[in-house]
Amino acid sequence: MTKKGMPKEHRPQSQKYKLLWGGLVFSFAFVALLFRIPTVAVQEWRVYDFWTRNEHGGDVSSSVAVVGIDEDFFETLGFTWPLRKDVYARILMMLEEYGATVTALDIIFIDEMIHDDDALFLQYLAASPSVIPGFGFVVRQSDGGRGVIPGQQHRFMERFSHGDGEIYFDDRSVRRVQRPYDAVGDVVQRMGFINRAVPMPDGVDRKMPVLLSANSRVYASLALEAVLAYTDHTLSYDLDKSKLHLSDDTISLDAEYGITVNFSDSLPFYSLSSLYRGYNAYLRGDTDSLPQLLDKAIVFVGSAAETVGDLGLTPLSQRYSSGRSPIVQLHAQTAHTLLEGDPVVDLGFRAASILSFGALLLLYGIFLFLSKKFLFICIPLLFISLYMGAYFLYLENVFLPMVQAFVSVAIFTGIGIIVDYLEDNREYKYLTSLFKTYLSPQYIEEMARTHTIPKLGGESVYGTAFFTDIEKFSTFSEKFDNPQDLVAVLNTYFSKMTNILLENKGTLDRYSGDAIIAFFGAPQRIPQNAFHACKAACQMQRALRELEVLWQKDPDISQKITSMRTRIGINTGNFVTGNIGCDIRMNYTMIGDSVNLAARLESAAKQYGVSVLVGETTREDAGDSFFFRWVDTITVVGKKQPVRVYELMGEKEVCETEEQTQINDLINVYESALQKYTEGDFSTALEEFRRSCEREISPGMSPSTVMVKRTEYLCVHPPSQWNGVFSLTQK
Repeated sequence: MTKKGMPKEHRPQSQKYKLLWGGLVFSFAFVALLFRIPTVAVQEWRVYDFWTRNEHGGDVSSSVAVVGIDEDFFETLGFTWPLRKDVYARILMMLEEYGATVTALDIIFIDEMIHDDDALFLQYLAASPSVIPGFGFVVRQSDGGRGVIPGQQHRFMERFSHGDGEIYFDDRSVRRVQRPYDAVGDVVQRMGFINRAVPMPDGVDRKMPVLLSANSRVYASLALEAVLAYTDHTLSYDLDKSKLHLSDDTISLDAEYGITVNFSDSLPFYSLSSLYRGYNAYLRGDTDSLPQLLDKAIVFVGSAAETVGDLGLTPLSQRYSSGRSPIVQLHAQTAHTLLEGDPVVDLGFRAASILSFGALLLLYGIFLFLSKKFLFICIPLLFISLYMGAYFLYLENVFLPMVQAFVSVAIFTGIGIIVDYLEDNREYKYLTSLFKTYLSPQYIEEMARTHTIPKLGGESVYGTAFFTDIEKFSTFSEKFDNPQDLVAVLNTYFSKMTNILLENKGTLDRYSGDAIIAFFGAPQRIPQNAFHACKAACQMQRALRELEVLWQKDPDISQKITSMRTRIGINTGNFVTGNIGCDIRMNYTMIGDSVNLAARLESAAKQYGVSVLVGETTREDAGDSFFFRWVDTITVVGKKQPVRVYELMGEKEVCETEEQTQINDLINVYESALQKYTEGDFSTALEEFRRSCEREISPGMSPSTVMVKRTEYLCVHPPSQWNGVFSLTQK
C-alpha cells in the first residue's frame, strides 16, 4: 500500500532508459573498435580531402612556386632522362633570371660526373647557397630504436644536420642514406631529405615529416631547409614536446615529427618546357625583358612527367587526368604550410571518440525525453551540427574527425527506433490489459502514441459523466420466460451502445443492471469531452431505433418488446477518476458531485418525458452542433444549488431542413413560456405552454405537458415567494 492508502500499481517498469543506455554503450564501443582498424579509420580523411578540394585555390601563393620537368621538355626539346648536369646548371641560371630566391631540387644527384661540361653545375652550386638539393633516408622495418647509418655516410652528412637528438619510431628506423655524390655534397650549403610520411591505408599523402634523425643527429626536410634559406629563421626544436621553433614561431609536430599539410592555397605551377622556351626567346633577343614569374619565391623543381615517375596521391590528385600528381608539389605545399605557419591540427582518434560519445549522450536524451515528432527533427539537426561544426573547425585549420560520430549516431538511431518500437508495444500491451474493457482500441493506440499514461492512483479531471438507463426495464424483462433470451437482448443492446461510446472517445465505467455508466475526459484528456458525450447520446438514440426494427423481425422478441426507450443523463464538471477498490478487486471509476448530478439528471429525464437531459455546463461546452431546449431550473435531491437543465434534442447535421425548422419553433415557444413561468407570469406562461404542446414532436408525456399541469396548479395556488426553481423530490 502507498502512504495515501492506495494500492500500488502493478504496472511493468519501463526498461527504455536501460535499453537505450545499453545501445549507447554498444554503439560507442563497437564503432570505436571499428575505427581502430586503419582501413576504416582512413575514411575520416575522405571528408578532409573533400573539403580540401573545395577550398583549394581560394588564395594563390606568391612565395612558393613549382616547376615541373614535363613530358614536352623531353619530347619537343629533345632532352633525355636523366638530364646532364650542365642542363641543370642552365635550368638553375634560368630560374634565377626569372626571379627565384631559393631553388629546392626534388632530385638526388647520385650519378658521378660523366660530361666535360658538368663542372659548370658544380661551379653554380658553389656560387649559389640558395640552391638546395635533396637526399633520402632509407627507412626499414625494424624493432624500433635509434636510426643508424654507416660511418662514412654519417661523416659526409653530419654537416647538414641541425643538432643533437633522437627520433624514435615503433616499428622502423633509418638504416642508410641515398645522397648526392661527394662533389655535390662538398659545394652545397644545405641539403634536405625528401622522404614522405608512411602512406595512409588508402595511399594518399596528407602528412609530411619535417625532422628525422640518424646517429643522434637531427636533419631537416627539403621543405624545411627551403623555408630556412628563404627566411633566415633560426631552427630549434623540442623533441620531447614535439615542437618546432622557427625563430619566434612555434609549430606543433605530430607523433611522426611531421605536419598535416594545408592544401588550401594553390601554388603557381610552371612547366619547364614553357619557361625554357621563353628564356631562349629572351636570349635570342625576341623579347626585350624576361617576366619575373618567380619573383622572390621559393621554387621547387622536380619531375612531372609520367614517363619519369615520381608521382603520387594527394587530396588534389583528382584534378589530374591520370589521378596522380607530382610529388614535388607535395614538398612545395609543405614548405608553404611551414612558411605560413598554418599546418592542419589533427585532433585524432581521442577527440573523435569524445565527439562520438557526446553526440550519443545528446541523442540518448532526445530519445528519452522528446516525442517522436521532435525526434525526426532533432536527429537530422544533430547530423548537420556535427558536420558544420567539424567544417568550421577545418576552416580554422583544425581537423576534427567526425565520421566515427556519424556512424555511432546512425547505429544508435537504429537501436533507439527499435527500443522505441518495443517500448511502445510494451506500453500498448499494458494499456490494453488495463483499459480494454473501458476504452476503444483506437483510443488506447492514441494513448500509447502520445505517451499519455493515466494516473491510476486517483486524479481530479474536468470531464463529462454519462448515465443511461432503459425505461421500464423490469416491465418487459418479466415477459421473458427464458433468462438466456433476456441476456441475449441485453448483450445486443450493450454491444451496440458500448461501441458507440468507445468510438466517441468515452470510457466505460461499468454496467449496472440495465444501466451503462461512463465518462469522457479520462484517462486521456479530451478538450471537447462534452461534445463527444452529446454526440454519443444522439447516436445511441438512433441506434436504439435501429435495434427496435431488428427486434420486430424476430417473432419471439417482438411479442415482448414493442418499444424501448433509453434515458440518458449528462453533466460536465470536475470529478475524481482512478482505480478505486481493495487489494483483491479494483475498478477504474469516477466519484464526485458532478457525477451524482449526472445520475440525478438521468432519473429526472423520466419526470420530464425526455430521452436525454444535460446540465448547464454540458450545454455550454458542447457548442452549437446540437439542438438544446431549456427544460427547467431545478434542485435535485441532496443539493441546494439550482441548475438549469436542457433537453438534448438531436444533432443539427443529421436533421432535415423541415425538421430543424420544427425543432427551432418548438424551442422558441417553449423557452418563451418558461421565461414567463420563471418571472412568475403564470397565466401567460400557461397559454404559451399549451401552444408548445401542439408543437411537441413526440406524442405522450413531454416537458410541455409537464409544465402545463404545473402551471395550471400555480395559477390556482400561486406561491407567496417565487424564484422559478423547482425542487425534485425523487432520485
